[in-house]
Amino acid sequence: MVNVSNPTDLQQAILYTVREHPRWSNAEVADHVGCSDSYVSNTLEEYDTSILDTIDNPTTADEVDHEPSEYGSGTQDGIGLVEMLVLMLILWVVGWKVGIVPAPGEVLTTAIF
Repeated sequence: MVNVSNPTDLQQAILYTVREHPRWSNAEVADHVGCSDSYVSNTLEEYDTSILDTIDNPTTADEVDHEPSEYGSGTQDGIGLVEMLVLMLILWVVGWKVGIVPAPGEVLTTAIF
């Protein structure tokens, strides 16, 4: 389904890049504009590059303001530092509960291998 509203600056940069480099993969476009490849995919499902013809001065990748709130939580993969630290903590707690990670303050005295 093609959207009839104007795309955001980041979406315009995606569409402009796709139009300029039609053989690039979504990942290559994402790297160029600074977003996730899933955001590129969603934008291409929502808009056709022909919408750029209706916009005065469409935003290019060089002009886009990369705001994390537009495309993810901080990195191109969509996972930020806070999420990564929480995941690491959860994995450590699970490892501690099943006995493969020492408790806080304990020293590992036996070999795991």
